Amino acid sequence: MTMTKIIASLALASFALSASAVLAADETGESLYAKKCATCHGLTGQGQPAARPTVQPPIPPLAGSGYLQDDPDRTATLILHGKAGMPAFHLFLSDEQISKILTYARGAWGNQASPISPEVVADARKKLGDDGFKMPSN
Repeated sequence: MTMTKIIASLALASFALSASAVLAADETGESLYAKKCATCHGLTGQGQPAARPTVQPPIPPLAGSGYLQDDPDRTATLILHGKAGMPAFHLFLSDEQISKILTYARGAWGNQASPISPEVVADARKKLGDDGFKMPSN
């Protein structure tokens, strides 16, 4: 590979990483929720009944959820670790992204809980023994 091709490849990779970082910074809690959570919990946070009750538990609603609106540390820990078929989001979402999702959901659909900062998520991640998210987010 010639030096010109190497430089061009590095420049293209640098541009792609910069564009990805800008897009991630511009994502809102609502858009992240729509991409990462709405498939299961619904765009309106209503959850889903169990399709096969003996195999799959129902997906709980987030609208009016006392658990979601409860202690920020406990809520962040649940999202990071996952539960009952829910993915462990610590593997592919940053503290900032989780903070945005939780802040959105805690204030949407009639919920009235306070925002959750990225620092609260980072502290919950550390308590789980996690050293940071593992894969780039999409």
